[in-house]
Amino acid sequence: MFKKLGNFISLKEFLTISIVYILIVVGMVFVLLSIPNKYQARGTYAPAEDMQSSSLGSLGGSLGGLASMAGLNLGGGKRDNLQLALEVIKSKTFIYKIIDKHALDIEVFAAKSWDPISLKLEIDSEIYDVQNQKWVRKVKAPKTLIPSDFELYEEFRSNLSVSWDEKTNIVKIGYIHVSPYVAQKFVNIIVNEINDMLQNKEIKEANVSIDLLREAITKTNYAEMRGLLYELVQEQTKRLLLAKTKEHYVFEPIDLPIVAENKHSPKRALILIIFTFVYGLLALLYLVIRPKLSSRNDIF
Repeated sequence: MFKKLGNFISLKEFLTISIVYILIVVGMVFVLLSIPNKYQARGTYAPAEDMQSSSLGSLGGSLGGLASMAGLNLGGGKRDNLQLALEVIKSKTFIYKIIDKHALDIEVFAAKSWDPISLKLEIDSEIYDVQNQKWVRKVKAPKTLIPSDFELYEEFRSNLSVSWDEKTNIVKIGYIHVSPYVAQKFVNIIVNEINDMLQNKEIKEANVSIDLLREAITKTNYAEMRGLLYELVQEQTKRLLLAKTKEHYVFEPIDLPIVAENKHSPKRALILIIFTFVYGLLALLYLVIRPKLSSRNDIF
């Protein structure tokens, strides 16, 4: 057995392959250890009840037709409303708004690492000077010293995950950050802001609808028409009250995001295992084709 092994690979080749492997692995270990741990916070949510059907879904055909004539939109099922909310969360306008409103730019763009002992977030001093409270990163045009809204959006969006299971109608929203506390905070901000934004939008639309309907009532002399318009006012008033009193207007929490104790990435052990497997295959491939290469060199 050892004789065949000796014919297959020399001691020099074995040592060379082993030393190269060890050197690369040591280098990879240093690089992987320099990469900070990242943590993911994820919340699980169900669409709120008023998102699951049109608030005026019980209206009959004549009432719905009348509303259309008045320029009111009474449609929109749960799928459309839910998909709207999910797309808004991922939109540039929404992300710009929450970063600016909650001053998240430094945590989004300049976070370097997190100390699990002191529970403090370390800011990259080459990007932001905490003591003087100013951006100090070195960039080339067209980028600017202060990160643009689009740069902040790209960084935020790359760590944001939003998924929806069509079968169970369950929504999961997650964020990855070097700090598990910041990741949890970001998910809570996202959910609270989308709830408030669409709730305010619904309240505004209901108020506008009520004003238009009341104006239409004053302009018509037909008793039947006035009766239908009053019924529409009642439905819009119900819609308004529901929007004002609903605590979780868009997403009702099933499993709130928590501060993660286990890192999400990098998967250092898995990376080393995959590298070892690939390196072994390449080394084996080299040993297989080596005799052929040697025979060609002998010919020439």
